[in-house]
Amino acid sequence: MPSGDSLTQGIEGDRTWRFWLDQHLTAHAVPHDFVGNIRRTASLDMTSDDEGYRPGIAFDTDHDGWGGAELLGSEDAFAFRLWANRPNVWILQLGTNDIRYGNADAQALVAAAQRAISTARKVNPSIRIVLVTVLLMPDPNDQNPVRSAFNDGLVSLAQSLSTAESPVTVARTDLAVDPSVGTHDGVHLNAQGEYDYAAAICVALAELGHVAVMPAYPVPGDLSPVTPAQLRKQKRTPYVSWPHVFSSDNYRLEYRPNRPKEPWRTLTTTIFRTQRVARALRESGGSAQLRVRWRRGDTTLAVSVPVVKRIGDYRLLMVAGSMRGAAQRG
Repeated sequence: MPSGDSLTQGIEGDRTWRFWLDQHLTAHAVPHDFVGNIRRTASLDMTSDDEGYRPGIAFDTDHDGWGGAELLGSEDAFAFRLWANRPNVWILQLGTNDIRYGNADAQALVAAAQRAISTARKVNPSIRIVLVTVLLMPDPNDQNPVRSAFNDGLVSLAQSLSTAESPVTVARTDLAVDPSVGTHDGVHLNAQGEYDYAAAICVALAELGHVAVMPAYPVPGDLSPVTPAQLRKQKRTPYVSWPHVFSSDNYRLEYRPNRPKEPWRTLTTTIFRTQRVARALRESGGSAQLRVRWRRGDTTLAVSVPVVKRIGDYRLLMVAGSMRGAAQRG
């Protein structure tokens, strides 16, 4: 049972590290059944038939990852889901949100992990446990001393609590994933990060005797969707709207006056798919270029050729956002 926060659940469009782990176990003919009360990623389009994964992805998607989950205060939830699913291997990935938002010190987090192990052994005395370390978070909220102390504490905890009947080991994802290369935004995994994360977990599973260490698989590139933008008028106010783009987690709406050498200006950054553009028209004198660019974390995508549109007295040059996937990672 893979338990954790959004790093385990994944965000819409992710393969997730669980996919890579499933592929590796399958390739080595290791019998396995992922369990948990959840199947979806953290999706922005809950109508997706594919449960928020990339098209063509097929694997055992049962898991116990909850976006925003914290290690502290999760005892009751652990007990409920452990009893409900009865795993014989538990991969516990938590602590990122506790540390990121400064809600706990390392000693409290290690104590919570110890309680989680105790709870798991009440459910299954022979359970095998993989504790997953917290990645470096290159942002102002990162508390490096807490993160480092927590990771070191997990290693010590595993060494002190591991038994022949119920072994405990640690997946050093913090040593395997470079956040500048393996994340969208310094926290959430991109395609390369998913693979590296899964590889670190496989090292831990190999220590438990479950599977060989993961070899170097080729990591596929991204999708290449296009966001067509449309202009409409509602009660004399012009709006731009666009459909949801699968695997986007944000949109940036930008404009510039329709004059030579004008810079692009951000009108708004939003996850909404409709936005009034009257302000952009006023500031530009009634004639402007407008573009909607879909985003993935901090990655802002390419822009296509403008198309002329008219609405009322306004004249806008609409630009549809698009992605050139070969050049992007994640």
